This record gives sequence, C-alpha cells and structure tokens, in this order.
Amino acid sequence: MNRGILSLGVLLLGFSSAGAQVTEVDPDPKGVASGVSGQVWVLEPEASSPKALADSDPVFEGSRITSGEGAFVEIDLIDGSELKIDEMTQVDLSNVDAQPESLERMVDLSMLYGTLRVSVQNGFSDRSVFKVVTPVSVAGVRGTDFAVEYESEDESQVDVFDGEVVVGQEGAKETVESGESSRVGRGKGITKERLKEDRHERWEHFKESMHDHRQERAESVLREKIERVRAENPNDPRLAGLENALQNVSKDRTEARSKLEARREKMKDRREERRGRMREFAQKHGRERFEEARKFRGGAMTPEERKAAQEKMGERRRQAREKAVEQHQKRREKIKDRREEKKDQKQEGLKDRRENRQDQMKDRRDQRRDKMQDKREQRKDTRQKHRR
Repeated sequence: MNRGILSLGVLLLGFSSAGAQVTEVDPDPKGVASGVSGQVWVLEPEASSPKALADSDPVFEGSRITSGEGAFVEIDLIDGSELKIDEMTQVDLSNVDAQPESLERMVDLSMLYGTLRVSVQNGFSDRSVFKVVTPVSVAGVRGTDFAVEYESEDESQVDVFDGEVVVGQEGAKETVESGESSRVGRGKGITKERLKEDRHERWEHFKESMHDHRQERAESVLREKIERVRAENPNDPRLAGLENALQNVSKDRTEARSKLEARREKMKDRREERRGRMREFAQKHGRERFEEARKFRGGAMTPEERKAAQEKMGERRRQAREKAVEQHQKRREKIKDRREEKKDQKQEGLKDRRENRQDQMKDRRDQRRDKMQDKREQRKDTRQKHRR
C-alpha cells in the first residue's frame, strides 16, 4: 500500500467512530461541491460509511469532509460563502443555516486538522454568526477572507487576507486585521505578526490546481460531445467549432499545467515536510482507533473483546449524537427566540401605526366638526341680518 492511500485511510479513521455531528437531518442541502480534485470523502448525517465526493454533489448539514494527499475541494454554501479545503484536511459542517429574508445566518465549522480558507459573504445582520472552531481556537467573522491552519495538536494559525477576524481562546480575544497572522498556542495565548508572503503561495497553488481540474473537465466534456455529434453525423458542421474549442482548451491547459508543475517543484520540500507532519499528526490521533478497527474487521478479537468494542463504539456514537442534538436544540431555540422577538416588534409596530391612524382620524373628525360648526354660525348670522 502506498503512502498516499495509507495516509488517506488514517484520515478516514474519524468516520468509523464519531459519525456525523447532527442527528436531526435537514433534508435540504446546505451547499454544493463546485470543484473536487483527487480523493475527497464525505460522511453524511446518519450514514454508516463515507462516500466519494464528486463535482456538483450537494453537501448537507452535519457532514464530515476529508481530503487525501494532493486532493482539493471547493464548496459553495447557501449563504454565498466559499470554502477551500486543502489536502489532508478534515472539516465538519456542524451547523449551516441562512435566512436571506431576515439577513440572519448561523454557520459553525469544526476543523479536526488541516487547512481551510473561507471567503465569507457580506450583507448579513450583526447578530449573525460565522465561526471556524479548532481544538485550540475559535475564529469568528462577519464578512472577510481568511485561512485557518491546524496541523499541530498544540497550535493553530489564522491568516487574514481581507477584513477582520476575532480569534479567541479560553476567554482571551484578539482582533486580527487584513495582512496579519495570528498563532494560538495551547496555554500560550494569542500572538500576532505580519502575514508572510509564503502564506499566499499555498493558495496560489490551490487556485492553479482547481483551474487545471476544471480545464480537464471541460476537455472531457468537449471530447464526449464531439464523439456524440460525430456518431450522429460525421459531416455535422458543428464538429469544426467543437474541435477548435477543444484545441484551445487543451492549449490553455498545457500552459497552465506547466505553471502548476513549476510551482509544485518550488513548493516540493515544504509540501513534503507538511505532509510528513500531517501523517504523523493524523496517525497519532487515529492509532488507537486504527488498531481497534483492524482487530475488529480482521477477526482477531475474541467474542468478548468484539462485544466490548461494539459497546465502546456505540457509546461514542451515543455521546456524539446527544451533544449534536443539544447543540441543534440550542440553535433552534435561539432562532425561535429571534423570530418571537421580531414578531413582537412587528406587532408593536402595527399597534403604533393603528393608534397613529386612529389619532389622525380623530383629528380629521374634530376638524370637520369645527368647520361645520363655523358654517352653522355663519348661516345663523346671515339669517339674522336678513330679518333686520
């Protein structure tokens, strides 16, 4: 087994025991995978095993997404925000809810390890929540472009490319502005520094890799269409245009691939160092479950050990479900309170407008009454003058 498959297997260990974080499944998708390159897996709510994620697949609240070595994925959420998930990364879409009509949203992402870049959509209310949580830090934002890296169990890093991010840890908070980077160490507090240039290189590589992937898709679609048209009519006039388009796409892809390979060569040492660190990190956190799963599936356990392992895994799932249900209920109660508050405000507004209309109508009636009284007085005076 090669290292890439082995490391992906280690990354997927989290699927076998924790499961999805939300048990009350929302049937509506909360986003779509706009680009998938390499081996990317998703564990959907209430699913027993992960499945491969493909381009244009919907993603649901409570799903866990895992990318292998050399794999990348972009996800467009329903609020308009974009997630760029780097290689060897695992992210839980714990809560994803957006209400465009009330300009409110609640997005909670949990990153177990790896690197994630987020472009958050602007235009939502101040009460909206969008945060990325790692075991050592919380990054809360409104509208900004930032990246979170968690590749060590004792430290995470937040890079802000645009806007502001509030980074928190154990009661401490620090505002990180555009062009700044922050490190959050377990028990070491929060430190800030200027954003280094090499922090951009990874995302340029990500961008070029996704561009190459999309060009490959376009090339494949054009080839299929050419074959289909040629099978229907070898003399179809559309073939010349399609073949010309395919030639242009292939040429662009060749040029883009050369740039991508040059950047990969430039980043080779850093990428290998990072991959080695991530393998060690993932294996350290997954070794106990890996051994347990290997024995369980390989039949190396006695019936008593197997039963105990099943009970242990069931207990883990039960605790995860209870925690997820509790978080889900709190979120729903919070949304319900906000709706009740808005309803009360609306009723108060209607009551005030009704009272204002009543006061205006009363004033108009009084004015008409006074005017009629004046006219009566004038007619009375006129009659008296005629009698004289």
